[in-house]
Amino acid sequence: MTTPSIDLLDKELTHLDAKREGRPTTLQELKKLRSQVLGDIDSRKKYIADMSALGKNAETDQMHHDLQHAVIAWLFLLRLLSVPVLAGLLMVVESLLPHTRSLVLSAYQSFRSLAPGTQAVTLASFLCLVVAWRKGYFARAVLAWKRFKSRCRQAHSNFRRQVAVKSKIAAFLLPHVIYAIVCHVVATFSPVPVLGLLSHGLVFAWLSTFYPVYKSIRAVKAHRYTDQPATVYLERSLHYWILWAFYVTAHCLVTTLLPRFVLGFFHPSPLRVNFFLYWLHAMNGAQVLYRFAVNYVYPYYGSQSDAAASLSVATIEHAPPVASTNVVLRTLTAVGLVSNRTANVMGDLMAQGPALCGLVFLVTPGFLTNVGCGAVAFAFPAYVALGTLARNQRRTHEWWVCYFTVVAVAEYSFGSLHSVWAWVPFVYHVKLVGMLWLQFPYFRGAQWLFDVFFNNVLVDPRRSLELGPSADMPSNPPDLAVPQPSD
Repeated sequence: MTTPSIDLLDKELTHLDAKREGRPTTLQELKKLRSQVLGDIDSRKKYIADMSALGKNAETDQMHHDLQHAVIAWLFLLRLLSVPVLAGLLMVVESLLPHTRSLVLSAYQSFRSLAPGTQAVTLASFLCLVVAWRKGYFARAVLAWKRFKSRCRQAHSNFRRQVAVKSKIAAFLLPHVIYAIVCHVVATFSPVPVLGLLSHGLVFAWLSTFYPVYKSIRAVKAHRYTDQPATVYLERSLHYWILWAFYVTAHCLVTTLLPRFVLGFFHPSPLRVNFFLYWLHAMNGAQVLYRFAVNYVYPYYGSQSDAAASLSVATIEHAPPVASTNVVLRTLTAVGLVSNRTANVMGDLMAQGPALCGLVFLVTPGFLTNVGCGAVAFAFPAYVALGTLARNQRRTHEWWVCYFTVVAVAEYSFGSLHSVWAWVPFVYHVKLVGMLWLQFPYFRGAQWLFDVFFNNVLVDPRRSLELGPSADMPSNPPDLAVPQPSD
């Protein structure tokens, strides 16, 4: 009898253990088990795919939900922001509505008062103008008018040169005398509709505020974005703004201190006021009045002697105190006792020392604060700008033009809504603080507002800026020439 080998016994024991534990013992059982395992894996993969799809759907739903909430929040924010914007636009419309309504009613009443034949001719002329504008005839007419105006200026300058050979004073006064005669003839013999149009409030607003603002914007943009020398345009803008600031201050002072029954006796004609404003712009009247103002404020400005001129410069500039102050601040900054920002603030405070005295009006009644606004916001900047022109500080001309441009628009808006603002408590105190913010170099409020609101105005700086009717003549007649003091 043969004895089984040890290997055979191990195989039998392994087979018995596998059968006892339920593990497959044959190839078919292994294939069956493999198919079951693969089925379980496929079902698990399908389950995972279904769960991932559900997760993606849930994420998509959450994303749509968040997007909806974000859109609603942005719409609510836009609604909140649109309320003050619409309120401001409504205030602007309300301020312009009386002028527009009066202009439309005046035009309608003037048209109704005309004869039927005149009405037909007026309508036909209006239609012809529309057709000419659509066909481009208007642009050609503008070019022809510019050529004609240039020829007239050349002839005018030649005539003045011929007159100046005999009498320089006559050459200086003749254009202004002719303009005064023409204005008198127009005011005397013009029909009533023409007089009503020339004396309208919109013409006054255009000549007193918006046309100087337009010219100032063109001058600043030409100075910034072109290579042409724009200093003369900045100076001409300052000539008008200085006179305008002194007038606003005087008007505020007179209307505040004088009783109304006294003011009732002074009613200047709107027509003659508009003629005067046009003279300031078209006939270089602002420059003429500026000479009188600068000769009155600085008596040695127009002197022909070098000693008087040097005395004028020393009187205007006050160089030693400013220079010593700047040296002290630079020394303290170099040592490290004062930071650069603190030194700049101290320099601005010392430069604007007189304007800081206007803070006293914050504790005064409203009518006195209104006078303080005129003194701080208009008179003091006009006096400083007058000094910069006198000592030929060209680096500050652009700053003052920007300041007066912003202040002029703000003052016109405030004056248009004066009946509304009068009910607001402490409105003049808030106005005073706002004017100080616009004026102080540390805040540069006027410069910031100019860059934000007027820098993108549709004014092409590449267009040639016109110098006025007497462009080819020197700004000062030979006998009345005022020497410009140099630094």
